[in-house]
Amino acid sequence: LYLCLLFCGIGLVIPTQIFIIGHPFYQSKFKGHNITEDLETTTTVFSVVGALGGLALIEVFSTKARVLGGFGVSLLAVLFVTVFNLWWDVLSTRVLHISTLVSSGLIAVGTSLAQSSIYGYSTQMPMKYSQAVMMGESECFLTFLLGHFYNLFIFLPPAVGEITMTLFKNVFEGFQLDDFPLNAEVYQITCLMDEETRRLTSSGVSYSTTTGEGESRRSVRDENESAPSSSPEDDTSGSYYVTGSGRVTSIEMMPVGAQDEMRAVWEGDEGAILHRMEVVIELWAYMLGIATIYLVTNSVYPALLLEVHSSELGNHSSTLLLSVWSTFEAIGRGLASLGTSWGGPHLLILAVNRALFADILLLCVIPLGHALLGHIVFAVVCSAVLALTNGQWGTLFMSEGGGQVSDANKEVAGVVLTTSMRMGIGAG
Repeated sequence: LYLCLLFCGIGLVIPTQIFIIGHPFYQSKFKGHNITEDLETTTTVFSVVGALGGLALIEVFSTKARVLGGFGVSLLAVLFVTVFNLWWDVLSTRVLHISTLVSSGLIAVGTSLAQSSIYGYSTQMPMKYSQAVMMGESECFLTFLLGHFYNLFIFLPPAVGEITMTLFKNVFEGFQLDDFPLNAEVYQITCLMDEETRRLTSSGVSYSTTTGEGESRRSVRDENESAPSSSPEDDTSGSYYVTGSGRVTSIEMMPVGAQDEMRAVWEGDEGAILHRMEVVIELWAYMLGIATIYLVTNSVYPALLLEVHSSELGNHSSTLLLSVWSTFEAIGRGLASLGTSWGGPHLLILAVNRALFADILLLCVIPLGHALLGHIVFAVVCSAVLALTNGQWGTLFMSEGGGQVSDANKEVAGVVLTTSMRMGIGAG
């Protein structure tokens, strides 16, 4: 299950990176036009749309349908770009420009929808599973960074370079295709776990869950012990919480009838809105915190890092900073597994104070050409600190936030936190 979610994290990053890999190609096609800014704006807007769509569709489609649907939309857009833009090259410049922006929008919607659904799914499990998705994202960023090094240091003829770029991209499309059977496997594992739980519960095994530390434990009642009272008011053995998608997500020691009460929360638009408002009220600090983390991050990464220049490294300074960032972000996400005893408001204060390092990094750039902190060491240290805190605190907000709500609200909590993260990215 951990491996499947790790691959899901990889699949979330792959489609959004194809335009970065193909940046030289698009710059040559649209000379005199800032296609990069158009792509970034389109991706930012439609990513928020996709996250909001995931929040609205929780009751309409199952998690499996939302994840596979999101991956499917982005994959079709990637294949369109590959075939019509790179291989055949039959489109006029105007049509190519429009189709590229439409493709980037579809990719953003698809990946954002899948991301919110995956985090909603993993939030219902112990903390390490949310971490698995984020680790997959970091590993994919590191791999694409290796591809950037490849393009930077291996100078090939243009024709050979375009072929290798296309092959490199299609290898990663193969990874995304792997997400289809992997998600199906996750679904089958979940069904098997649910069936086993039903069997054990019916034979006299009772379960309890703890949410504070994200870990679950079970207590087993011997089958020879007397069964609980047959009275509905006294029976506490084996009630299941079922989401709006109809999938069992957690087991609690609830009186008979609690399951129906849970279902009733989801019935009707008003009930769904009230349910989301309840989660927002409980997680406001975590929502603001994760939005602040990514707002600060995306206000400096990667645009500001690309403006840092060093007389010692020349044009390679930005590559060094991007490498430092990706490496320390992955380390931070690994450190998040240690957890924290701090609550949402305390983490929110840290997230706000983190902007101090962004200001210091700004001094490594301005005034242009004569930066106040011109030595590359200052930029490297600030990049490392920002990346480490982005990886660790961003993961903590996502994983710890799910532990602050009841099991009935965990899926919505994961989707709400992902939506906040996407809004922070867009604002940054």
